[in-house]
Parts: sequence; structure tokens; C-alpha cells
Amino acid sequence: MRKTMLLLLMALFFCAGMAQKSQIKMNFYKTWVGLKDSTEVEGVLYQVTDTSIVLTQSLLVKDYLMDSIQLKNLHCKWIETIQTKRKNAVGRGALIGAACGFFVGAMVGFTDGDDENSIVFFSAEEKALLGGFTGAIAGAGIGVLLGSFKLSIPINRDQKKFRDTQFKLKKRALIHQ
Repeated sequence: MRKTMLLLLMALFFCAGMAQKSQIKMNFYKTWVGLKDSTEVEGVLYQVTDTSIVLTQSLLVKDYLMDSIQLKNLHCKWIETIQTKRKNAVGRGALIGAACGFFVGAMVGFTDGDDENSIVFFSAEEKALLGGFTGAIAGAGIGVLLGSFKLSIPINRDQKKFRDTQFKLKKRALIHQ
């Protein structure tokens, strides 16, 4: 029983240690901008200024390092709505949800203990494994659901509304000012 608990904790710390990366990391936020003429512009949120947002099309880090990106400037007087979502948010949500679900399910199964005087006998370790897999499936589903949401900001071509939401947008931009 203690051996299984120790293995679960070691696996958790191993996964957390492997999550550390030493590479350059850029958080890309895919952005959809609805314009006043009912068209939509899609790109990566690059920068937010006082009166406009700047989008780019590239999702490759090497393009930003080599400064070979094309920028599109959209003035707030043209913008109806802005929707933004982090790149790979659905996959990240599924992984985090599955890991949390597995951990919670395993802990619930493990604390239930061994079966005694029953038709079907399961040990605490077997219950932990079954509970972990069941929790992982449920957690992945919840993670996919939560990761699929977009942040939607109505601007309605109003500069005051744009300035009120600048803080939210600047947190998601590649270039912070």
C-alpha cells in the first residue's frame, strides 16, 4: 500500500520535472477580429497600442527571432468584436484535466481500501488504477470543454470600450508595453 503511494508521488514529481523547458517560450494567442464591414481578420495578437491592435500570421518562433513577420494594424474605430484563445488550449486542457482526474480517481480508489466478503474482490491498488483511468477520461473531457472557450470582447467601434479592455488584451499580446 505504501509502495503504491510512493510510486504515485514519484510519478507526479517526475512529470512536473519534465515539464520544465529551457527553450525560448512564446505564448501565442490566436485572435479573431470582427470588423465593421462584417468581415473577420484572423491572426496572432502581436501588440496592443492605445488606439489599435496589431496582428501577425506567423506561429513560428524562428520568424520572430529573425524578424521576418508581416504585421497588420487594426484601428479600434474599425473593430466590432475581438475573440482570443491561447494556441493549443484544447490539448493543454485535456492533458491537465486527464492528469488531475487520474490523480483524484486514484486517490479515491486507493482510500476505499480492499474489498472483503464481496462477490467481486478488488484490492486497493486495483481500485486506484480503475479509479485513475475513469477519472482521467472524465478530467480530459472537462479539460477539452474548458480549453475550447474563447475570450470574447465587444468593442463596437468605441475607443472608450477599447481602452477599458486594453489590460486584458495586453496580457495576451506577444509584445507587452
